[in-house]
Amino acid sequence: MKLILIIMSILIINAKCNDIKLKDTSLKIQVNNIKKISSAGKIKQGTFYSADIDLVNNTDSTISFWIMDCAWQWNFITNKSGIHLYFEGCDYNSTTIRKIERNQKLTYNAVFVLSDSLNVNNNFKLGFILIKEKEIKLVPGHKLGFDDLLKYKKKKKKDIIWSEPIKFP
Repeated sequence: MKLILIIMSILIINAKCNDIKLKDTSLKIQVNNIKKISSAGKIKQGTFYSADIDLVNNTDSTISFWIMDCAWQWNFITNKSGIHLYFEGCDYNSTTIRKIERNQKLTYNAVFVLSDSLNVNNNFKLGFILIKEKEIKLVPGHKLGFDDLLKYKKKKKKDIIWSEPIKFP
């Protein structure tokens, strides 16, 4: 009985350590090359900034995650209302697994839309909701879809990796 308790304790500690690694992940969000632009598609109200969003893997292994192939913006959130990533829409959109090799980055070209009432000097942060590759398959007895898991993590503020404060010019 003691052996079982010891083994279970080791497994729980190991699982917690892996969980801590996720929360202190070396996947970083960087927003670079921010430039003010005049408009974004059909949206005419607001202030618009183009930027590169880099997901940087600073680990020694490959990071794999689920994201939409067209509406990749769905995995991103901001810490303030009144700012969001522009999404024009697409004819076809499906989930896909993206991989970032060790010490590499994946860059998305984005447009931030800020409502006219926002002060650009606020401390805005961009968050990336991480849905690990195996997560969709790991829900026992229930196949939780990408949309459901994304909404759950957003609501519970779970597995969100935040950028440093974003400075708009």
